[in-house]
Amino acid sequence: MKKIIPVLFLAMVFTASCKKTLENALIPQGNLDNEIQADVSLSWSSSPPEHLKLNGSSVAFTRGAFPNDSLIHISGGGVQITLDKVYAPGTYYFNNSSTQFINCNYEYGCFYSCPYDEYYFPVSGIAGGSITIETLAPAYIKGTFNANCTGPHGTVLISSGSFKGSFY
Repeated sequence: MKKIIPVLFLAMVFTASCKKTLENALIPQGNLDNEIQADVSLSWSSSPPEHLKLNGSSVAFTRGAFPNDSLIHISGGGVQITLDKVYAPGTYYFNNSSTQFINCNYEYGCFYSCPYDEYYFPVSGIAGGSITIETLAPAYIKGTFNANCTGPHGTVLISSGSFKGSFY
């Protein structure tokens, strides 16, 4: 009996860690000026779109560590955007080409902590969505995005997306 109680406690902690709410996440640490917002609709759900608004340490803005490295990664709340060989503000369509790599995906599940995460990627072509970079400086990025992603259960539509943040 003594061994069962710690096992049950760990199971409860693990289960609780898999439940996430994305709306108005309050994170006391990190750069509170860093932010990602978007409306996320799941085609297999009858629920209205969920408004994703994250800031502080729940979002990450990273940039390549080597000179002339153009890799940029933006992530928060299941939304992950990766840009490579993007050097200036402008509008870019999500793609996977040899000249530029511009991708967005949506992770559905417990975000790295559970075995059942599902990944949704943009459909090919212009219909997959785009990202508009308004400001791109050595230490800061700001812009908007939308994506039409497909995956195991259907479609994830990400609309009215915006981001701003300092790289670390």
